[in-house]
Amino acid sequence: MANDDLEYQESIKDDLERFFTSPSKDNLPAILSVDKEYDYLDFKSEWHERSQLARHILAFSNSGGGAIIIGVEEAGDKSLESSGVDDPLDESDFGNKVEKYLPDSAHDVYSLETFSYGEVYDDGISGHTFQALFINGAGELVPLVATNAGKNIDEGSIYVRRNTKSSVANYEEVQSLLRRRRESGVEKETAELHEELRQLKTLYNEIDRKKTISSLAALAGALNTFPHEETRPNPHYPNQDYEEYISHLIKQKKIRIEKRLGIENLAL
Repeated sequence: MANDDLEYQESIKDDLERFFTSPSKDNLPAILSVDKEYDYLDFKSEWHERSQLARHILAFSNSGGGAIIIGVEEAGDKSLESSGVDDPLDESDFGNKVEKYLPDSAHDVYSLETFSYGEVYDDGISGHTFQALFINGAGELVPLVATNAGKNIDEGSIYVRRNTKSSVANYEEVQSLLRRRRESGVEKETAELHEELRQLKTLYNEIDRKKTISSLAALAGALNTFPHEETRPNPHYPNQDYEEYISHLIKQKKIRIEKRLGIENLAL
């Protein structure tokens, strides 16, 4: 049974990743068929109070991201039923409601999509409108901290997802977030260094290590010294030729890489 539940959760994550990558009316029904909430997937029958929404955004983002689907209500037996949202928000209105509680770095972690279904759809979604709030993980920006107090949020608090709730982070969870930030920062720096080195290698490939001049080429060069037609300098031609410019770029790229590694002042 445990393995079946694990496989089911992996299937949900796959569906959610597909929905994240390509939000569409065709991909949403798979999410609506989920029978319960998870730390990375929440359902609401309607939009909550603004500070509560901000709390959810901070918690989801600090916990790696996820989605909140608006228009699904919980029945008496705890099952989930698609009901649709009666008063959908547009993204600008939504931003105005929550951004006072969010740090500037969190203003780009979320997006809002609206999906309306006509009568041709079945599975209990025909004629309904749903909204999906997508929340990206904060990555090296963790922990995101609430910037203002409200009815359901405290200024300076750090929120995470725990047992399908958006809760204040405890000591161990804060330490975990700080470790993630360090690890994410190292991964980012390593990826950026590899990209710099790749670009440097590309520049090196633009210049031949050696030049070979054949006797025929030398003879052709000598023949070209005899006057046969008038040539004039092109005023639009750069002062540097191509290889000179590439050589200049290589030097600048090396300086940039050495600064990134903290070895720019070492004598070689």
